Amino acid sequence: MIITANSTPTDVLKKTHKELRKGSKNSSHPFRSLSLATVDPDSQIPNNRTVILHKATDDWRLHIFTDSRSRKVDELKKQNTASLLFWHPYHKLQLRCQCSVELHQKDGLAQQCWAQVRGPAQKAYTSLLAPGDPIDTPEEAHEWPEDFSMDHFCVLECIATNLQILQLDGRKHRRIAFKRENPQDSWQGQWITP
Repeated sequence: MIITANSTPTDVLKKTHKELRKGSKNSSHPFRSLSLATVDPDSQIPNNRTVILHKATDDWRLHIFTDSRSRKVDELKKQNTASLLFWHPYHKLQLRCQCSVELHQKDGLAQQCWAQVRGPAQKAYTSLLAPGDPIDTPEEAHEWPEDFSMDHFCVLECIATNLQILQLDGRKHRRIAFKRENPQDSWQGQWITP
């Protein structure tokens, strides 16, 4: 259990961040796969999808890789906020994270991250067709150029600004909210009713 009756806000933040770091490095960790929600600015309809956490920095910048031609990138260009949802079944811990998102394509961070994407994994960002393009058969989606390039590779750098951490514990659930105005600010924590 991450949050106990004796946990301080500082303890909760440190333990939760430690789990995020584990998730970014271990493919079998529950925090590796998360839900990313954006809002279509035109229709105001939320869009949710499962993505992979590739990095969690000390200052709560979370890196997610995607194809720059995807709908989520278009939505984030218009409205650069997102919500992330993590669930750890063993610890019965839910982490909700609101963040601002910076898009990195063909810049230093994107190049650094692209160097970590090896072999067949590069296919996720180099298909001839863009994500969401209509096709007649599933096989049409499996066409790639002979040489893989980072032309469509994009890093979503999600900068956490608000956190809600919920620990399920029988009838005595615990919930705490954290917020900060800027990434360089300290987190301010407040226990809240679950």
